[in-house]
Formats: sequence, C-alpha cells, structure tokens
Amino acid sequence: MDGAGRVTLLSWLFAFFPALQLAAIAASLAAGSLGWTLLAVYGLPLAAFHALRLVAPVREGVGYLDRAEFVPWWAAHQTQALLNAVPQLEALLRLVPGVYSAWLRLWGSRVGAGVYWTPAVEVLDRDRLELGDRVIVGAKAVFCGHVIKPGKRGLMLYVKTISIGERAFLSASTRFGPGAVVEPGATVPLNTDVNPNGRVPAEEIHVG
Repeated sequence: MDGAGRVTLLSWLFAFFPALQLAAIAASLAAGSLGWTLLAVYGLPLAAFHALRLVAPVREGVGYLDRAEFVPWWAAHQTQALLNAVPQLEALLRLVPGVYSAWLRLWGSRVGAGVYWTPAVEVLDRDRLELGDRVIVGAKAVFCGHVIKPGKRGLMLYVKTISIGERAFLSASTRFGPGAVVEPGATVPLNTDVNPNGRVPAEEIHVG
C-alpha cells in the first residue's frame, strides 16, 4: 500500500473512534462494570491520544484540512469528540479539587497549583493550555486552541497553545482563541473574546 493509502486508512480509523468509544461504554454498562465504564469514558480517549502522539504529534502553526494528507490535529480531535459533545463528563471531575487540573496535565497541558475551575468550563483542545498558579476560571469560560476558516489556499487550520499567567482572573463567559495570552495578574472582563494571538495586559481592565 502506498503512502496515500496509509493516510486514507488512518484518517478513516480515527473517524470511527467516537463510535468505537460509545460501543465500549455500552458493552461495559451491559456487563455492569463501573470500572470498565470509567475506563471507556476517560481512559480510552487518553490512551488513543497518546498513541497518536507517538506516531504523528500535533504541531502548532498553520495547516489545511481539505488536502489529501493526514492531519494529526483532526485525529486528536476525534479522540476528544465525546468529551466535547457531553461536557457533563468532565464537569464531574471539577467537583473534586485538583482532579480536573490533573486530568488536563495527563493530556499534555501545563496547569499550575491552586487553579480554581467553575463547573461550566469548556477546554476543547486539552493539550493546548498553559495556566499559572492561582488562576480563577469563571463560569462558561471557553478555551479553544484551534481555529478553522476558509482561505485562498483551502480550509485553513491554525493551532497554538493558550497561555494564562499566574493569578489571572477570568470572568464568566470569557472565550480564548489559539495563541491567546493573558499576562500574570490580569483581569479579563465578563463576556470578553480574546481573539487568536490576542493579549490581555497585566493592568486590570474595566468594562465601559
């Protein structure tokens, strides 16, 4: 099989990962095994993600989704599809202090000590986040380490880590794009969008 054939096969396999995970969860529930169910919900996507990293790690920068080549970010996104579709699965982890931060570290993010997560937070790229110590993350904050948009050369994908400095305060309903930077001690006001590669300075920002 030539290189193009291998790429097509790998893409096809990852396209079915969410269905495979659902089947594993259904089988474990039918067997009445809590341990296997938890493993199917949390362990299986994490294992698939790290297996992918060994073969084709996600790289930051610009890429294209509509070309005849394997896109590691897309495959990694499939391993997180169920977690993104059913946010309650990770909301449970935020009920116990420290567990959600540890969960993100397992994916490859860097999360400092004493980070406070409110229940309704969304992290869509679990390996593309850096948070310093004592960051407060308000309700319904969204972190998206990628952006997709049509361009002259095709369907462009841009991937970059989001960086939040220590003791930053992220108000409710704030949204952060790839490459967004919040300096240490900064306050991000309610309903603020920090666009790709945008920066929030350390000085406190006041609405109005």
